[in-house]
Amino acid sequence: MGWALRGAGARDEGPALSLACPLCESASTPAFTAHDVNRGFSDEEFRYRRCGGCGVVFLENVPVNLADYYTAGYHHTPEASALEAAAQYEAYKLSFVTPVAASGRIIDIGPSYGAFPFLARRAGYAVTAIELDADCCRFIEEVVGVEAINSAEPHVALESLPAADVITLWHSIEHLADPWLTLEAATRRLRPGGALIVATPNPDGLQARLLAQRWAHVDAPRHLFLIPQPALAARGAALGLSLVAATARDIETRRCNRYGWQRAMAMLGSPDQGVLTGAVVDRLVRPLERRDGAASAYVAVLVKR
Repeated sequence: MGWALRGAGARDEGPALSLACPLCESASTPAFTAHDVNRGFSDEEFRYRRCGGCGVVFLENVPVNLADYYTAGYHHTPEASALEAAAQYEAYKLSFVTPVAASGRIIDIGPSYGAFPFLARRAGYAVTAIELDADCCRFIEEVVGVEAINSAEPHVALESLPAADVITLWHSIEHLADPWLTLEAATRRLRPGGALIVATPNPDGLQARLLAQRWAHVDAPRHLFLIPQPALAARGAALGLSLVAATARDIETRRCNRYGWQRAMAMLGSPDQGVLTGAVVDRLVRPLERRDGAASAYVAVLVKR
């Protein structure tokens, strides 16, 4: 998914000497300059900065044509007959949902072609998806059988929906032009005792520190904000959400760890060598990435008080 809003009228005037964090307005400092190494859409340089207050890493020069960086093939929509098999890749997500809501209504923000909505609907939940990509929305409604709202402003779309028991952002919050605005709207839409579940890259992890601009999960310029877990928990607390669970040992985070090393190794040699060498590196550093805050991503569960 992608949410091409913040760059919609931006004009790059070069690096700013002093720039306030868009989320907390604290002073920021340059972190690194990255390229679109994952998809190679252009050779443009993208400047990331780190906030001295909340620790968030954010993209300074959002391209005016950000939507173009979500090129054809970004969403790998399966054939309808293969949907169930493809969706099993995301089956782990239900293990985060069922402990906080055995039934009820789920709103999923940024589901791509709708694998998780498919699994959640089949598990008995009422599901609504909010997705920017129009083709994905059509697939979700026509094939998955779930209501889909085609919107580039999830905070606006949320306001029109019934109260939910669970709202999920599976690796989508980093794409949002204003993640805090979406969290505010999500909190209002949650029932008391409802849960917000967020999975996102970890800019404080081992890979982020060692690889910097070569870290695959920077994914410049599609990732606008890389949010440390403490920053997410603090913002949640200010909105009335309590962090009840956080993990970096889920299957998707382990996939993110392995992919990050494979991409880094591929930059040093051929893609095939990167897959093999990265898998070896992943196995060697696995004990380190299992330490608190060291993995390349995390999942946080926040419950509305």
